[in-house]
Amino acid sequence: MKTISYVIDPDGDIELVLREPSSHQIIPKIHFDDSSTPDDDLPDSGFDNPPSTGRYAIFDELYTKPTATTGTQNIEEDHEPREVHMRISSKHLSFVSSTFRDLLHPLRNEDASAQFSACSSSPTPAFRPSTRIYTVGWDAVALAIVLDAIHGRHAEIPRVINLGLLVRITTVVDHYKCQEVIQVFFDHWQRGIFSQDGFPTILCKTALLWMYICIVFPGLEGIFASMACTVLSDLEGSAQITARMLPITTILRKLNEKRLYLIQQIKDGLQDLHNSLLQGSECVRGDCFCSSLTLGVLVHMVHQHEHAEPPFIAPFDGYSVATALKLVTECSEPVPRHGNPGTDMPRYIVPFDPMSYLCSIKGRMTPVVQKVEGELYHMRPADFRD
Repeated sequence: MKTISYVIDPDGDIELVLREPSSHQIIPKIHFDDSSTPDDDLPDSGFDNPPSTGRYAIFDELYTKPTATTGTQNIEEDHEPREVHMRISSKHLSFVSSTFRDLLHPLRNEDASAQFSACSSSPTPAFRPSTRIYTVGWDAVALAIVLDAIHGRHAEIPRVINLGLLVRITTVVDHYKCQEVIQVFFDHWQRGIFSQDGFPTILCKTALLWMYICIVFPGLEGIFASMACTVLSDLEGSAQITARMLPITTILRKLNEKRLYLIQQIKDGLQDLHNSLLQGSECVRGDCFCSSLTLGVLVHMVHQHEHAEPPFIAPFDGYSVATALKLVTECSEPVPRHGNPGTDMPRYIVPFDPMSYLCSIKGRMTPVVQKVEGELYHMRPADFRD
């Protein structure tokens, strides 16, 4: 067993033992069809921690990948279990973290009972120096940074980090409920990352990581709305994303529920339009033939998509909100007769046509499209928490 000793408080009454350090795999996987895989999504290695400096360099050996060697001794050392032992203060932990406070409360009661039984007249510490608590899997550098911040050891906390380390710090902060103590560093970190990397504009690992970060830290409603819109626009179903050990199960479930709801709004809007046209409602120019032509195009379009692969029916697997919107906004349909004067030759509405044809499918569906787009751009972190 290899151990790394990391002393935060030399007089600390707790030894936090981190087993299987840096073993949590928190970068989610996104499954794309070969035709839709984005070229600019980073590989998992793109989220590796930056090189450690100062007091954190002691953890470098945890991130060194095993190398091929001829001797069995080196191979055995590469696979030898590792632990990180951190000397910390129960007082600091209990003050800033409700999770630590709940964890340490039984230990405090046990120690108080032991003191009472011994009837000792000499003062004793609240905890025995050998008191240990255990945790598993956290990234060692991320955990050390959070604990340094809790204990006021700020001098060597890095001022510049990457998104990978930030999300690892966030998982620790989220678990131990100590956002306030890390907030001042977080504000600086996130500004630096955005100024260097910018905002993602497609469904990608980066967007998912930022959504999770925005759930944990307060005051990021604008960033969350942008990331949620980006992810939800392109999400094609619950099976498309594997969270691994990133705690976003609730976020993914609610995103997919929102996807189903918005796509159903589009499907219901098309059905309502069908019913309205079938009942003989006239167009804005009072031309009944215009409505009949639009109805024929609509019936043909819906039939095609419902019998496509994948079919445009609930649960809409393989369809994103963006794809569903395109069925309406980019559908191939002729220009209404009164919008095409002077010729009997049909002229088709092309995607992104700046003209507004109120009698077209796109024109009649405008209120539905605007409602769906409005909901895409106004999602809040509070709606995605447990």
